[in-house]
Amino acid sequence: MQHHSPPLSGPAHPASTSEGYSCPSRGLLAFPADYGGERRLRLSDNTARRCSGRGGRHSGQYPGSAAPLGLQGSRFSRAREAERTAPLSGRGETGRNGPGQGPGRVGAGAGPGRGGAERSGSGAMLTALAAAWSLLAASFLAALLLLRRAPAPRPGRAGLVIAGLFQDLIRYGKTKRGCGQLPGWLRLLQVPKRWFTHFYVVSVLWNGFLLISLFRAEFLGESLPSWIQDMHHALGRDSQSKDTDREHFSALLVLLLLWLHSCRRLAECLWTSVFSSGVIHIVQYCFGLGYYIAVGSTVLCQVPTNVRNGKKLSVQICWYHIIGVMVYIWASLHQHRCLAILANLRKSRSGKVVSLSHSVPFGDWFERVSCPHYFAELLIYVSMAITFGMHNVTWWCVVMYVLFNQALAAVLCHEFYQKNFSSYPKHRKAFIPLVF
Repeated sequence: MQHHSPPLSGPAHPASTSEGYSCPSRGLLAFPADYGGERRLRLSDNTARRCSGRGGRHSGQYPGSAAPLGLQGSRFSRAREAERTAPLSGRGETGRNGPGQGPGRVGAGAGPGRGGAERSGSGAMLTALAAAWSLLAASFLAALLLLRRAPAPRPGRAGLVIAGLFQDLIRYGKTKRGCGQLPGWLRLLQVPKRWFTHFYVVSVLWNGFLLISLFRAEFLGESLPSWIQDMHHALGRDSQSKDTDREHFSALLVLLLLWLHSCRRLAECLWTSVFSSGVIHIVQYCFGLGYYIAVGSTVLCQVPTNVRNGKKLSVQICWYHIIGVMVYIWASLHQHRCLAILANLRKSRSGKVVSLSHSVPFGDWFERVSCPHYFAELLIYVSMAITFGMHNVTWWCVVMYVLFNQALAAVLCHEFYQKNFSSYPKHRKAFIPLVF
């Protein structure tokens, strides 16, 4: 939206020697007017012609000016005509939006106005998005610290119920074993662990839809659905960078990697993994469904909100795109190998499932950590942060959430192996090789 100035010609204000310049025969010739923070000099054409045409003492000079009155009036007329015919986007060095910023484009300046309000609102919502992921990361970090330094539950029914609920919410699958008999009402809130497959079904459908919509918007010049546009403008990022093509392509590439990751995990759940009779809490199940919707929407919101106005995306591949994709492929291959090793523990050589019991895995990254598939998951999200250019704060908050979430699950698995297998290798770490 453009700000249009009112015409400069019009009825003169009442004469005021303290506000304007005096013409020897007609009083006030011109006065400075303030409109929207911009001071402009308005000139009465008739007065200027009368003063400039008389000559003699009436063709004197403005106070503080070295030019004759007639020439000065002519200059004002030409300047006013040029200002009237000039495009608004290029008008003036000092405007309503501050020095060096014209009023032609909404939000072009830093001053008050709709553009500044939209940009500040977008920045506030982006900060809220990063804060939400940071809060989730802090929650899992707190759970991890509480698990490691948890005091004995207080005697009494209430203390035991709270402790049991906490353990039930952070454990799933094999790690629920050995944590005591659950109350009857808690057992009613358990669902099969094999429902993990639903997470990736939702992710493939939702993130595939977002990917197709973004691809059509970037390469075909089509508009995103209106409800996605509302979400995008509410949570999206306003970019001040000139390299918007790189930012658009980075987000599109990350969304593609996320969708491919979900497709692979769905295929592994259907045809590779062997699920036992383990269960998860209904809260964990609902949280997992919402997570894959939220993470895809977060990627979409990293696309700068400035509209491309029908311009098609110019693909600019950078070094961090190449490195990010290479790390993604490397981590994905290792994650698939580790999941295949776990599945083969329950299969015969012919591929038939012969047992649902747990065994100690060996091979690949299992030689260094107890849960290399969790470590590979972290590396996959780090690869996406690299693909974003390593400067996307919101996505690093997502990475921090994945770090603490997977660390908590890895610690629980590591404790399970150590408790149930006396010969378990002592040199193995739980999550990160040689570190944790």
